[in-house]
Amino acid sequence: MNRGRWVSAGLVVVLLAGTTGCETVKRKFTRKPKTTQGPEPIFTLDEEYRPEFPPDVRYQAHFAYWKAAHDDLLEGLGQATRLRRERATRQAIKELRAMQALLQGPPADGLGRFIAEMERLAQRLDDPVLDAPRLSVMRSSIESLYRRIDSGYDFHRVKAHLKSEAPAPPAAVEPPKAADAASAH
Repeated sequence: MNRGRWVSAGLVVVLLAGTTGCETVKRKFTRKPKTTQGPEPIFTLDEEYRPEFPPDVRYQAHFAYWKAAHDDLLEGLGQATRLRRERATRQAIKELRAMQALLQGPPADGLGRFIAEMERLAQRLDDPVLDAPRLSVMRSSIESLYRRIDSGYDFHRVKAHLKSEAPAPPAAVEPPKAADAASAH
């Protein structure tokens, strides 16, 4: 009787392994077919892209973001880490560039000079050894730059120099010349 139990137990184990275990083992050790992705679709706009907000609203927003980033830079000169100062400087430069992209004429050129000055300050701020005297000199130049940009590029001062939101008219398509039309037939 004891032998019959062992045989039946063995058969149950073989049946269980045959029905469940083999398929998982087979799946585990077989290679998956490689899937090749086709080219990614390219989406194009039927019409020219027009931002959701007009240029005056975008300029005011970028101006406010610049002020906040510049304030963060001034506040963090003494106690903030170097990475925080770099992030505030990069953000301020980014917002100044966005403001410059919305301007045309002399104000855009003047803002370009301020951006260059801000980039020079960013390079000086990258110095890992900034002691108190250097920081005080830099603080005065950063505050001076802040005042000059704040007073010269306030929205009401540059309102007349903002770019129009109307898209440029499309270029006229020339009709084919008579010689080209004759050779095509």
